[in-house]
Amino acid sequence: MKEKNFYKVFGIILLFTNTFCISLTDKAVQYNNSGVLKEKLGDYEGALLDYEKALTLRPNYPEVYNNRAVIKEKKKDYKGAIEDYNKALSLKPNYPEAFNNRGVSKEKLGDYRGAIEDYNKALSLKPNYPEAFNNRGVSKEKLGDYRGAIEDYNKALSLRANYFQAYSNRGVSQEYLGNVEEALVDYNTAIQINPRYARVYYHRARLYKKLGKLEESKQDEETYQVLESN
Repeated sequence: MKEKNFYKVFGIILLFTNTFCISLTDKAVQYNNSGVLKEKLGDYEGALLDYEKALTLRPNYPEVYNNRAVIKEKKKDYKGAIEDYNKALSLKPNYPEAFNNRGVSKEKLGDYRGAIEDYNKALSLKPNYPEAFNNRGVSKEKLGDYRGAIEDYNKALSLRANYFQAYSNRGVSQEYLGNVEEALVDYNTAIQINPRYARVYYHRARLYKKLGKLEESKQDEETYQVLESN
C-alpha cells in the first residue's frame, strides 16, 4: 500500500514538473513571437526585452538568438549580431536562415568571402532560397565578380518574380559591366514593383546623370531623399 502511494505521489510530482516546464516553454515562445511583432513595428528596444525574457526562460532557444541578432544588425551592431548567430548555429547547426543572416552581418563588416561561405552553407541546406542568392550576389559584386552576381540575381528572380531588391541589385551589376539599357530596365522594374524602395532611385539617378539626363537625375535624387527621410 505504501509503495502504491509512493508511486502515486511521485507521478503527481512528475506531472506537475512536466506541466511547469511546458508552461515555461510556451511562455518563452510567446515572448519570442511578441519580439518578432515588435521588431516588425519598429520597436527594437521592446523586441530586445522580449527576447531577453524568452532566453531567461529557455536559454537554448536558437530562433531567439537569431531574431535578437537581426535587431542588433539593424542597430549596426554587426559583431554582436554575429555572436548571436554563432550561438544559434551552435544550438541548431542546420539553420539556413542563421547562416544567411550571419552572411549579411559579415558583408556589412567587409568580410565578403566569409559572407559568401555562409550563403553557400545556407543554400546547401535550402537550395531554393531567394534571399541567399540575392545576398550572395551582393557580396560577389563587392568583390568585382559582376557576372557571377548577375547569375545569382537571375536565380533569385527565378524563385521570386517580384523580388524588387534583386532587380535593383542586378541593375547595379549591369551598370558596372556597361550594360546601360539592361540596368535601366532593371531599375524601372524595381520601381514598378515597389515605388517606395528608396535605394533604387539613388542608383537610377546616378545612371541618368551618366546619360546626361540631368532633370530626370535630379528628380530621382529628390525622391530618394524624401523616401530615406521617412
